[in-house]
Amino acid sequence: MKRQTLLRAFSVAGLACGAAVASAQSSVTIYGRLNETVERQTAGGSSVWVLQNNSSRIGFKGTEDMGGGLAAGFQIEHGFSPDTGAANAVFWGRRSEVNLTASSAGTLRLGNMVSEAYYATADYVSMHNHDTGTSSDALYAYVSSNTNKIAYHSPTFGGATVDVARTLGEARPGVNPTYDLAVNWANGPLQLGAGYAKDGDVHQLALRGLYEFGAFTLGGYVQRCMRWAIRNSTSTSAAPATSVAWPAARRARRPWPTTTSSASAPRSTASTPA
Repeated sequence: MKRQTLLRAFSVAGLACGAAVASAQSSVTIYGRLNETVERQTAGGSSVWVLQNNSSRIGFKGTEDMGGGLAAGFQIEHGFSPDTGAANAVFWGRRSEVNLTASSAGTLRLGNMVSEAYYATADYVSMHNHDTGTSSDALYAYVSSNTNKIAYHSPTFGGATVDVARTLGEARPGVNPTYDLAVNWANGPLQLGAGYAKDGDVHQLALRGLYEFGAFTLGGYVQRCMRWAIRNSTSTSAAPATSVAWPAARRARRPWPTTTSSASAPRSTASTPA
C-alpha cells in the first residue's frame, strides 16, 4: 500500500510537470550556456590550437503549484559541443529528475543528478570557469554515482541546509549503491560546508570554507579520500589521498542546487530547485 501511494504521488508530479506550460500557476524556465575558448594545448612534445568546449549545455526546469504548500517539479539538462554541434553521448546525461517539495518539509528528488557533496565543497569555491574545461579542478576525488538516485534537500534551519542521497544498484553486476551527504551553512560573509560520499569501500570527506571581503572572496577546501588510489590504479597501498585547493578569484554564488545563466520562457518565472 505504501509503495502504491508513493508511486501515485510521483505520477501526479509527472503529470503536473507535463502540464506546466498550460497552467497559470506553473513556471517553466529555459537556461543554459555556450562556453568555449580558443586554446593552444601542449601534450608531450607537440602543440595544437583547439576550440575547447567548457561544459556547454541547455536545460529546462519547471514547477507546478499543487496547493497547500506542495509543489511538483522537473529538470532536464543536455550537454553539447558548440564548436561541432555534437551532442553528449547520453542526451539528458547532465541531469534528469522529478521532485516533490513541501514548503515546511523539504524536497524529495528522483533521477540523475550531480553529487551535493561535490557542490558543497569543491564546486562551491571553484571560481574559475565553473570548474570546467582544461583548467578544472584535478584534485577532487568524485566518489558518488549520479544515476538512479533518491535524494532529499532540507529546508533552511538557522542558516543551514542538509542534503542526503542514495543510489540504487538495481542488481547490476559490480554496481554498488552509493551514499552522499552534504551540509551547507551561511551567516553573512562566512559560508561553511562539508560533504561525504561512499561507494563500496571507497569513501571521501571534504570540508570547505569561504569568506567574502567586499569585492573579494577567499575560499578553499580540503578532502580526505580512502582507497581512491586502489580503485583507480594497480597500486596495493591503502594510504588515503588528501587534496587541498585554494581558488583565489570571485564569482557570484549560485542558488541550490545549481544553475549558470538562465532565460525564462515568456509565461514563466524563475523557480527552484535548479
